[in-house]
Parts: sequence; C-alpha cells; structure tokens
Amino acid sequence: MSYAAILDTYIKKSGKTLDQISQECADMDISVHPTYISKLRLGKRPAPSEDITRALAKVTGGDPEKLIAEANLSSLSSGQIAAYERHVKRQLEIESVLDALSDGNQLFPFLENELRESYLFRALPQDYLPDNILDKEELTVYLTNLRLDEEDTKIILSYLKDLAESPAVLYAKLQNSQNASMNEIRKIENSLRDKGIKTSQEVLSTMPIYDQKEPSVEIEVLENLKGKVFVDPEVTLNRSGFALIVHDDNMSGDRIQKGDIIIVLKQDYAYPADIALLSIKQGFATLRRVKEVGDMYILMPSKVNIEPEIVSKDDVRIIGKVVEVRFFIKKKAEVKS
Repeated sequence: MSYAAILDTYIKKSGKTLDQISQECADMDISVHPTYISKLRLGKRPAPSEDITRALAKVTGGDPEKLIAEANLSSLSSGQIAAYERHVKRQLEIESVLDALSDGNQLFPFLENELRESYLFRALPQDYLPDNILDKEELTVYLTNLRLDEEDTKIILSYLKDLAESPAVLYAKLQNSQNASMNEIRKIENSLRDKGIKTSQEVLSTMPIYDQKEPSVEIEVLENLKGKVFVDPEVTLNRSGFALIVHDDNMSGDRIQKGDIIIVLKQDYAYPADIALLSIKQGFATLRRVKEVGDMYILMPSKVNIEPEIVSKDDVRIIGKVVEVRFFIKKKAEVKS
C-alpha cells in the first residue's frame, strides 16, 4: 500500500475534514495547508518530511511509524525499492527455513558440526560467522547480510531446506514435540513416511517425564507429569521405564547435570557399573552407583568432593538404572531448584 493510500485510509477512518486536520497539525506547531493534504492523499505530491508525516498520522489516529516507513520507501528509486524488497524476501525465507531447524531460539545442537563441516558454510566469509552458529537470530542476520547473488542464495536455501527435511531433524522434532499438537506431530510423521522412513509410532516408543523433586517411593503414580519423550526401542529393549528431570549434580563426573533428562529402565537391582536411580529412607529420588557389601550398600556419587555413603540395604530402594542422558540448553534454564 502506497503512502497516499495509507494516508487516505487514516483520513477516512478519522471522520475529520481536511480543515480540521490542518488546524490540529497547527496546534502541534506543524503547518500544513488543507489543499496540500488533499494532494498527498491523492498521490499528487511526494511524501513530506518526517515531522509532517508524524503529525498527520497522529491527528488522524493512524500509525506514525508505518506512515514514516512508507514515506521513506516513497523517496527511493525503483531500483532501490526492488533491492529492499529482495532483501526482505531473503530474510523471510531464511527465517522460515531456520525455524524448521530449531527448537525455540536455538538450532538443534547436533546441527553445529553439520553446518560447520558443510562445504557451503566453509565457503562463506568466516570473519563474521557467529560464534554461536546455533543462535537462530544471529545466523539469520549473518545469512541475510551476505552479499550473495540470487543463485548463491538459492543454493544456501536449498541446502537448509533439505537439512530441515532430513530424518535426523525430523526425529529431533518428534523428540521435542511433547508440547506440540497432534496435528503438528502427524505432519512430521507424514513427512517421514513420504521418505519411506518409519515413524515414531513404528520405531520409537514413548515414556512419561517426571520431576526428580517428587517423592520416589511410589514413582509409578507420580502426579508431577511433565510430558513425554520418544525413545529408541534399542535403548529400552521393550522394558518399561520413564524419563526424569534431574535436580542435582551428584553424578556430574558422568556428565549428568542439573536440568538434564535421564531415561530410566525400571528394575530393583543395580550392578556396580550402573548409574542407579534410588531413594534413601523413602526420600527423593537421587542418582548413585551402588556397591553391595554384606547387608550394606556403598552409594557412590561421581561429583568431586562428595563422599560415598554407607547405608543399610533396608533403607535403600533401587528404582531403576539410567540408560540415556539428554541435555538441552533451554531445559536447564527452565528447571528451578
């Protein structure tokens, strides 16, 4: 919509005469004759100064910033406008395809090596490449501001679109889809089927996510359900289990940190090499390695400066063992102590 068309719409919606608009502008110390306003709304005069534009928008109840932006565009040559439109179109295309590669404001972590090692990205200027290549906003700015010709832009977008439809990315979307609608999940699964790839219903099982802060004595009936995760059957081996949000760093030596999600298979025993989920004296669930000595357990954390505990077997309930750890930057930010 042109400057004249926007101004004409504002004037009509205001219900004011051109004389009234002129007078109200004068009250703001902006001199603009009714005849001049008429010529502006008919497109017979170029867009005026920013002060006049802002005053006209204000007294007619319109959006000053929108009218000013259109005024700035009106002052450009046809070549400049075409270049601007190409820039905006490129930015929108890049934002759209990066949305398909991301979870929130971050691209999926496993894509970092994929991007850095791809011949396309290695051929791009490295001086301004974001340090955090997974930051969607920074990567959008970088790719939008590159002075690429139309053909190179198409190649980059084609590469990113192919990546967004790759099985690894689609599976990642499934694993992060506990907050997605069923329609969104079906759309992803249909994309996989179209590629002849088995979907989550066929190769992935689901597990509920619980909160470690909940009492662990009756973990089967926990009420603090956080959602669900998709798990590879090769991990679960058709056994029952659940996912748990970790709230301590007792096993940080094994790269299990506060905020991580662990996949636990239910069992009431643990070998010394296992990382077990257990409760002590019917307390909260916690992680330890377990060594049996007579009628006692030695419970061993892997965090530096935390000593092992020696506890009677009667005071320990082994709930299961950890078979997988998942860590997400966003998850860590959300979990509170």
